[in-house]
Amino acid sequence: MKYILFQIDYDPFIRMVMMFMAMRMLMRMIVMVMMLSASASSAHSI
Repeated sequence: MKYILFQIDYDPFIRMVMMFMAMRMLMRMIVMVMMLSASASSAHSI
């Protein structure tokens, strides 16, 4: 019972943390893709 109450109390916080981590991962992926595309375009130009 205590565990269920604890889970319910911290569910929003955990969800917020998960959202934050997902956003960071997404941003990192976007940056990596942008860098890859930039290097590919520069290689093509050369």
